[in-house]
Amino acid sequence: MRRLPRIAALLTVLFAVLVVAFQNCGSNVKFGFVGLGQQIKGEMNGNGGTYEGKPEIDAYHFLPDFSCENRPYPFGHLQIRGETAVYFRSDLLRCDFSQETPVPQELDYSPFHWNLVGYREKIFERKEGVVDAIPDRLVEAWCFDDAQSKNLEIIQDWKRSDGTAQAKLYWRDAGVTTDLPSFQVSRVLDMSSVLYRGENYQLLIDKKVASPIPGQVTGRIQANIGGRVLDQSVSCRLGGYLDGRHWPAPLLMTGNITQFTVDRARSKVIARVTDAASKAYAVETPWTQPLNPLVRALTSLAPLFGGVLDFKLTWDDSALLMRMDDTVSGAFRLAKHDFASRQNQFLSDPLVNETQRVRPDYESLPSGVILYRDGAQDPTSDAEGWLRSVPLAGGTPTQLNHPLPLGGDYEIWSYLVSQPTGKIVYSASSPDRNLVLDVYSANLDGTSPIRLLAADTTTVYQNPTDELSLLGANQEFVLFDVTGLTQSSTGAPISTKSSRVASLDGTFQKTLNVPLAARSAISSPNGKIAYATEARTPGQGWLLSTETWQMIAAPLLRQGARFTSDGTRIIGLTVGKGALISIDVSTGQERSLCTSSNGSIGLMNIVNEQAIYLLEHLPASVAIRMWNGTECRKLNEVPLGSAPRYTFDLLIAPDERSAAVRVSIGKTVLSDTPGLAIQMPQFELFWLPLNGLTPIRVTWPLTPNGNVERAQFSADSSSLLYWGEQAEAGQRNLFLWRLPRMQ
Repeated sequence: MRRLPRIAALLTVLFAVLVVAFQNCGSNVKFGFVGLGQQIKGEMNGNGGTYEGKPEIDAYHFLPDFSCENRPYPFGHLQIRGETAVYFRSDLLRCDFSQETPVPQELDYSPFHWNLVGYREKIFERKEGVVDAIPDRLVEAWCFDDAQSKNLEIIQDWKRSDGTAQAKLYWRDAGVTTDLPSFQVSRVLDMSSVLYRGENYQLLIDKKVASPIPGQVTGRIQANIGGRVLDQSVSCRLGGYLDGRHWPAPLLMTGNITQFTVDRARSKVIARVTDAASKAYAVETPWTQPLNPLVRALTSLAPLFGGVLDFKLTWDDSALLMRMDDTVSGAFRLAKHDFASRQNQFLSDPLVNETQRVRPDYESLPSGVILYRDGAQDPTSDAEGWLRSVPLAGGTPTQLNHPLPLGGDYEIWSYLVSQPTGKIVYSASSPDRNLVLDVYSANLDGTSPIRLLAADTTTVYQNPTDELSLLGANQEFVLFDVTGLTQSSTGAPISTKSSRVASLDGTFQKTLNVPLAARSAISSPNGKIAYATEARTPGQGWLLSTETWQMIAAPLLRQGARFTSDGTRIIGLTVGKGALISIDVSTGQERSLCTSSNGSIGLMNIVNEQAIYLLEHLPASVAIRMWNGTECRKLNEVPLGSAPRYTFDLLIAPDERSAAVRVSIGKTVLSDTPGLAIQMPQFELFWLPLNGLTPIRVTWPLTPNGNVERAQFSADSSSLLYWGEQAEAGQRNLFLWRLPRMQ
């Protein structure tokens, strides 16, 4: 038998390297070698290259381990009748609940048989009769040499029960069709590649190399079988355990996920699932295994209007607060799902139009009260948001803000809660001065409102922004910004900026010497010192005593800075190259802790004062470093080349043995914000062991406009949950990636 002339000497070495380097996925890999030489010649009539007309086809997209309504079920079903096709989609909660109508050009067939159908990135297997189980043997790679001519076809399948793989080939040459009998091959996987290998046969599929055909990836076959030598690239769809919903990370749950949250124990995941009609419902699943059949719907799966707009867990994770339409007016009211009783209940008043909807800044308090803003006071079509409270157990809502005129643009813009004083502070439209926001405080039940902004007769207007920050040992002061417009002696307008501090009881007020950005303020553990950045460019940092109101200049720090536990220093990253420094709060003097000699430090994650993790941007890589209280050490590095890059979310596993980071490497995607047709960075997810072992690019590949938008480690540091568009264009999913074992 002839051997491949150019690669025979290399195959043994290559295979040995791949077996060591690749990880086995699924069942145990079996290695089998067979002699191949049989060739079957003949014309394919009615079922191959010269067929005419399509039979009636029912074909199924099988996803291993998938169940629907607590039973094994196909993930998708294509029903083809002539030129008409209907695609039915299932999820964990409903079988065949959604359908769409593919156009004929979207369906892909083999010229050799009717056993498989391609639709977008998915492989559908033709089955006869009732399909109520997932087959033991699944097609996991379906490849062609060329999308148009299709002179070569490769089918790779995998038997789940015994972990064996088979290959089957068809080809056409000079009008003769060869149908090669199936033969056993071995299969090995890594994070982005799969290698099938038998005697004189090798197919390597690399997910890193996208095919020109959307939804497909590139492979290469090298073989000497059936009297033919093959050495060429192929384009492949992937299915079975190689489906993008399984590899490299399986779905945690099905559906287009548009929001998710995790409880503090990281034991359950709550997700907002949006259907094709933009209606959404909330589901809950344990953070334990992919495609967990214990997934539970928390709201109606078929809302009449929009369903769930968004949600938040209560402070103690006992209930889920939701903005949910009441199916009468279509306006979003405040509702809750109680995890103990498994009951849903509306909390806010009934509404009559959409402008009255609850605003997004609702929150729960340990006292058992929910604060929120809505326009229930105004039944017209231009309702403004007023501040209210309602017991979590249910009851009559209470208006918290002082009386405002009905009609016009009089609303509450922002609010904060001071738990130690039992007060709220809020900014509100002023009824007696144009273009002004007043600042008020009141008791948590809305009684005794006090206007904290004193009149200034020298101004044409003075406008506090809606940026507020609580200061003091008992959060008894509020800091807010004021933009004013004064007149010179000639009547010319002069714009001014200032910052004011007021006590919540209304007995004290002071204008600071330097305008500060209120939302940048952070307080020491005892509340006696605050740090804030100047509200002017280029600006700097300032230390502010909440006892004497004296100010000391300090270096300008980025967001995320933090006081040490004893309150004597502030640790943070400087602007520019992002050096890690500490600031002495008594003098404002800085001490350098960690700098980058040929790059910049972009992200910081403070686990504790002896474990401050940093992400360093270098000319051709990003590196993780750690300040351990005495020195700054590099722990790992990801080579990325010289492409422009952005980084977000430096995550540290709870056991501090690994990290994850979202990185954009020179790629862009079209923004999915309606009306915003701009290119945004495309973020992928990298995992880095902190013992120096090789980092792994977790997301291989994303869809053309896909992004990884968020990620989180499990409580036991064994898995990484991430949210992004990876398996299917237009579908954002949750994936659960198991971390490799580390020595």
